[in-house]
Amino acid sequence: MNRGFRRNNNGLCGESIFSGTQKYMFEKIIVVGKYLVLVLFIFLLADCTKDPQYIETVTQDPNLFIVQTDTLQPAFIVYKLDSFQTSGSNKAIIGETTDPYFGKTTSKSYLRFKIASNYYGSVGSASETFDSIALIMHTDHRFYGDTNSIWNIEAHELRENLDAVNKNYFNQQSLLTVPTAMGTASIKIRPNVDDSVSVKLSDDFGAEVFNLYKKADSRIFTQDDFQQFFRGLSIEPSAGNNVTYSFNATDSGTTIRLYYHDDQGVHINKTLDFKSEGGSFQFNSISNDPTGTITETLLPGHELLSSTLGNQIYINDLAGVGTKFTLPSLKALPTLPDFVRIETAELQVLPVPQSFAQFPLINFIGLGISVDNGSTLSPVYTADKTSIQNGGLTFDDLKGTGTDYRYDLSAFTKVDITSTIYTTGTIYLQPFSAANGREFSLNRLVAGDDMRANSPSKFLMQLLFFKK
Repeated sequence: MNRGFRRNNNGLCGESIFSGTQKYMFEKIIVVGKYLVLVLFIFLLADCTKDPQYIETVTQDPNLFIVQTDTLQPAFIVYKLDSFQTSGSNKAIIGETTDPYFGKTTSKSYLRFKIASNYYGSVGSASETFDSIALIMHTDHRFYGDTNSIWNIEAHELRENLDAVNKNYFNQQSLLTVPTAMGTASIKIRPNVDDSVSVKLSDDFGAEVFNLYKKADSRIFTQDDFQQFFRGLSIEPSAGNNVTYSFNATDSGTTIRLYYHDDQGVHINKTLDFKSEGGSFQFNSISNDPTGTITETLLPGHELLSSTLGNQIYINDLAGVGTKFTLPSLKALPTLPDFVRIETAELQVLPVPQSFAQFPLINFIGLGISVDNGSTLSPVYTADKTSIQNGGLTFDDLKGTGTDYRYDLSAFTKVDITSTIYTTGTIYLQPFSAANGREFSLNRLVAGDDMRANSPSKFLMQLLFFKK
């Protein structure tokens, strides 16, 4: 049977106590002498620790006890990327949004299209007539901004090709386009309901494409030939936007559809589909202007302590803003007299109340450990090592102040406590998908650090001591 132990007021071993319901009876503990003075001096535990608790042990030992503390708080650092890759995601992110914390973020998408799979010999008989042409994009139901507003966009023809050799494009890059829009749209999208949107394109462009088929023109024989005729589209926000949406940019998600019909006594509707190539032949050009916001001082390629940013931490992939932290005080623990080991360590991240009223929180935030400035990250697993931790976002629907993410960092702290300057871990907070993989998110997070007046993030540890 496990035994429970406590200290009496003289610091001596007390008797074992058990009730029929196995509920422990606690007594107030007064610790005297050198040990308490050192602990108070190093950790300021006077106002942030709890009374020692009972320890369940297999072997009776009256000298073991646990102290719970929230003094060893993380050092949160907010950073802004100089640039980040946007090609290869198969996500067309289009719109413009003004955020009170991050300012104005604008995103346009560049796409290349495949030649229609229909062989030219089967299209373009004398009885066939062009009707119209449209860009059709299927949403992935993600958004950023005010979904009650109108989404205003323009489609422009590209003047230069997407590079077939250098296939990595970044958020700061752009391509030349024809100034006159090939198509425009003003649409109110219901992101949780609507499956797709359609943007009517120029009839002149559609008729020109159809005539290539009518004439069996060589420019529709191969993809390379077609690419010289039509390089692709830039789809970008126009004036009056305050919402950004994400679309499936693969060949099954985005298509230019040419409508025509055959009339030989019977009207038969037909279509030609020019599907998005996706992959490295699609990327998003994303810019962020934080002027007038709290993140204005956070420059691209730089980082700041959370204390200089309103004692808040931030994650916004579209703005290139992220958060990382270290535990610099952890290495002081082995210097404490009578310290044995870390029993538990839990991080609780609290979003700032009202910050997510219009801008939804990131559903899953994973942790990645780095010892080389973030170039490689090792995920933080659950205690049983069966799955990656994602924060387990819990909503406080009543007041909102109890909304939080929680992480078990026991394994990390037990390793990091003995690390050197070269092996000390830095933990990055990153948006994850439901499948526990890194995901570029349109949601964002504004949370308190440990010093924020309300909604402070907390790091709680239980430390095991042995009083000799």
